[in-house]
Amino acid sequence: MNFLWYDYETYGVNTKCDRIAQFGSIRTDEELNPIGDEYSIFSEIADDYLPDPEACLVHGLTPNNLSGHQLKEGDFANKISEILCKPGTCAVGFNNNIFDDEFTRFLFYRNLIDPYAWHWQNGNSRWDILNLARTISALRPTAINIKTTEKGYSFKLQDLADSNNVAAKNAHDALSDAKTTLGLAHVFKKQAEDIFDASFRLREKTAVTEFIKTQRLKPIIYTSRYIPSSFKSTSIVVPICRHPSYRDHYVAVDLRHDISRLFNSSTEELKSLLFSKNIESIYPQSKPRFHIIKFNRCPSVYNINLATEASIKEMGFDRFTIDSNVDEIKNRENVLINKINGIFFGTPTQKNDYDPEKQLYDNFLDDDDRSKCDYFLSKLRLGIVLPTNTFNDRRLQELAWRYLHRNYPDKRSSPESEERWNEFVANRLTSKRGEEGLSYLEENKAKIIHLQQVTSNLRDNKVLSDLLNRLESLQSKYIQSE
Repeated sequence: MNFLWYDYETYGVNTKCDRIAQFGSIRTDEELNPIGDEYSIFSEIADDYLPDPEACLVHGLTPNNLSGHQLKEGDFANKISEILCKPGTCAVGFNNNIFDDEFTRFLFYRNLIDPYAWHWQNGNSRWDILNLARTISALRPTAINIKTTEKGYSFKLQDLADSNNVAAKNAHDALSDAKTTLGLAHVFKKQAEDIFDASFRLREKTAVTEFIKTQRLKPIIYTSRYIPSSFKSTSIVVPICRHPSYRDHYVAVDLRHDISRLFNSSTEELKSLLFSKNIESIYPQSKPRFHIIKFNRCPSVYNINLATEASIKEMGFDRFTIDSNVDEIKNRENVLINKINGIFFGTPTQKNDYDPEKQLYDNFLDDDDRSKCDYFLSKLRLGIVLPTNTFNDRRLQELAWRYLHRNYPDKRSSPESEERWNEFVANRLTSKRGEEGLSYLEENKAKIIHLQQVTSNLRDNKVLSDLLNRLESLQSKYIQSE
């Protein structure tokens, strides 16, 4: 087994539709010693996409200043797939569980590559050390240094690096950030090896499932971004039962919150209470709280024996109260399970999205279409363009057509196809966004101009100028002037 420490710089934060600017990675063995090549590669974006100017100001990358250094997105995706899919790879990042990994899935899906195989086939897996940092700080308060701000504890990558003397040479460069993440892993492993190892062992779905099965109705340590950072995002919870609507989810009760109302209130009263808005997004401790542990999302769960008496006290708990609450839950287990089923049964209504690029999670692709994707791509690399209606799934028919026009513009089959692409780009750029009724292009342009007015930094003004030049070029190319 080996670790692949990786990171993205992106042109926005929406994992479904924003694009990746840079991928950086470094591979190590299990003892965190570097092995193999480092990678820093950049992606070209097609004309139908506009980068978020604020994201570009973070890392300084634009399609213009990367000109000549970019791979077509299809080639970029293929290279990343090749790196991630090396047998025995555990892909690791910092907050990758909900950010980088999601970008990877949508990148692969958009480019006709299996979006899931990279983290489960051939002994592969994934791991995220952000929650590891939170857990160590909660259970071993003196093991690592955490910066405090007006809002509480800061678990940002650069703040953790600065506080723990980890070199971070070039923040917001993907390769540099991957190396910084690796540097923090060295610190975590040295200072709290027992928690480091426990987190690593429970990174996979099967291990988490078995752990929860053995710890049902027992107190465990749980770390989640949904727990306030003022508590170091860590609490003590009790796993109760499987989620009534999702087989891979488990419902747990947070012992930091008042559990008496779980038994004293009706199911409908609890449902109304639990899903009511909180003042200033603060979840009051007087209000009972459930957590949904998702087995396939690398949840941070630990045996309570990893906590010391001192850390339990610092977290705001005491053994007597924990034991009393657990006893009450055990004694009234059936009542609680019935209420959980009543509260969580049914699939939440989701807003339909009619763009196939955003429909990754609507349905799994069948094996026949998965094979057809590989065949379509292999033929295209040989210069042979197969008809896009070869796919059974309508999503793939449209994705394949877009893939062809974004990555192989010289292979567009006819003037009609070229015209369809130009119309597709024009429609995207002029589609209405938000409540103000501005088009995608108008909204993006307004944001650039506003940032130019409030920015005096030379580097930032160059970034914004690059973005505006590209936007005006696209406007001239695709949108007819009145």
